[in-house]
Amino acid sequence: MYIADSLVTAAIPRGKERMDGGEEGSGSRHNIGGWNASQSITDSKDIFQVTGKVGGTTTYLNCLYSKSAVEKYGWIEKVLIFDDVVLPGTLVRYGESHLKLWVKRCQ
Repeated sequence: MYIADSLVTAAIPRGKERMDGGEEGSGSRHNIGGWNASQSITDSKDIFQVTGKVGGTTTYLNCLYSKSAVEKYGWIEKVLIFDDVVLPGTLVRYGESHLKLWVKRCQ
């Protein structure tokens, strides 16, 4: 048996709130969207970034997932907030680290 909060197969890492003219508290945060995370992912056999195709061009989205966990348990996502992070590479490393811990606990 798994507790719902302990089973996560996909992570959406969000960083510090953006200060780009929006009101504080508006929810706009730094993220990994539009950035190829493959160069920062250390477990390239199981952890992947969600991508899409738009007009034949690969689009990099805001989510990391464990292929093995999604195949076994389905798509269960959690948003992670890292208030002191603005760099996409750092968000990827933190998100991957948390995701790997969740997946390991559920095996």
